[in-house]
Amino acid sequence: MAYRKNQKQKREIEKQKNLVEELQRELHHRLKNNLSFIDFFITLAKEKFPDEAYKEKLNELQNRINSMFEVHKQLFKKEDVTSVNAKKYISVLAENVKKVYDQPNITLKKNVEALQLRADISFPIGLIVNEFITNSYKYAFPNGENGIISISFYEKAGQYCLQLSDTGIGLPIDFDIDNLNSFGMETIKLLTQEYKGTFKLDGSNGMKMEISFPKNTV
Repeated sequence: MAYRKNQKQKREIEKQKNLVEELQRELHHRLKNNLSFIDFFITLAKEKFPDEAYKEKLNELQNRINSMFEVHKQLFKKEDVTSVNAKKYISVLAENVKKVYDQPNITLKKNVEALQLRADISFPIGLIVNEFITNSYKYAFPNGENGIISISFYEKAGQYCLQLSDTGIGLPIDFDIDNLNSFGMETIKLLTQEYKGTFKLDGSNGMKMEISFPKNTV
C-alpha cells in the first residue's frame, strides 16, 4: 500500500514538473516572438531615416535586444529551460555585432568554455559582451588599423570570469571610471554591481576588462 502511494506521489511530482517546464517553454517562446517584433519595427525605422548617426544608434539598440532574444531562443529549443550554453550564446552575440560593423581589418577571437549558464545570469553577461565589442568596433581602431578583439569566459574557484580586450588605442589619460560619459561603459559597470561582481579596467595598452561574478550568489 505504501509503495503504491509513493509511486503515485512520484508520478504527480513528475507531472507537475513537466507542466512547469512546458509553461516556461511557452513563456520563452512568447518573449522571443515579442522581441522579434520589436527588432522588425526597428529595422523598418532604419529604412525610413537616411541619417547614419540615427541608424547607428538603432543598430546598437538591436544588438542589445538580440542579446536577450538569443537567450529565449536557446531556452525554447532545449529540454532544460533554465540554462543556456555559454559558448554558443556568447559566440552568436559576438558574431552578430561583427556583422553589423563589417570591418575586415578587425579579427574577433573567442575562447569560451561550454558552461551551462542560468538564464538570469546569461542576460547581464550577454549585454556586457555586446557593449564591450560594440565600443571596440566603434572607437578602438579609428584609422582602420588592423586589430584584435578577444573574448574569454571560464569558471574558476566558484567564479564566472569574463575577460574582454582589444588591441586598439586604449583610453584617454583623463578617463575616470567613476565619472563616465559612455552609455556602454556605464551599462557594464551597473550590471557588474547589480550581480555583485568585480570590475577591473586597464586602458593603457589597448583595452582590457576583467569581470568576475560569484557563481553561487548570482
